[in-house]
Amino acid sequence: MIDERLRGTIARLKEMTGSYGRGYGVRIGVILAAVLWMGAAGTPHLLVTYDCSFNRCSRQRANSCNYVGVFGMRRGISPDPRHGCSPVVLL
Repeated sequence: MIDERLRGTIARLKEMTGSYGRGYGVRIGVILAAVLWMGAAGTPHLLVTYDCSFNRCSRQRANSCNYVGVFGMRRGISPDPRHGCSPVVLL
């Protein structure tokens, strides 16, 4: 009796997924790779504001950059000396 129920359940799973659940390993692997990449490279942050000490302020002349990202606001990030505040940065 139990074997028949188990066979029926496995057959229904196979019909629904097209297999016995294969593919979860690939999905978990992709999610794990994304988490590891974000841990190593950082999460994407977008430029919100920048601060300058000159009258004519631009991203290239900024003294500090303020970014918002996945984990909240990051203030006072020093800009790249050559390019200023980047619109998107990994922090």
